[in-house]
Amino acid sequence: MCIDRKIFHRVITNHEIRNNPLFISNNKLLISLVSNRLYPIDTDLYCLNQFISKKKIKVSQLRNLMSDTILQTRIMEAVSWLIFKGEMTTGGLFKAAAILIQ
Repeated sequence: MCIDRKIFHRVITNHEIRNNPLFISNNKLLISLVSNRLYPIDTDLYCLNQFISKKKIKVSQLRNLMSDTILQTRIMEAVSWLIFKGEMTTGGLFKAAAILIQ
């Protein structure tokens, strides 16, 4: 843990990374979506939090529920930012997101 910035981190070895191709794929996707902007769009994060704070939800369900208000690419970007910032746990969620984007 970085005490100054209150950031939790974990060192992952090369062996752990190479033995899990899904981990590599998901992280490439996460990094590509997060690197689109310096900061996430606050209104997208707010709308997304309205849905995910009530119950556990799949990315596909989230995209269907929010598609009227936010573009699907921005939904995925907001999900990526929440995962990146540690405000959302994946629990298989991001695996579904990777499949839906491709």
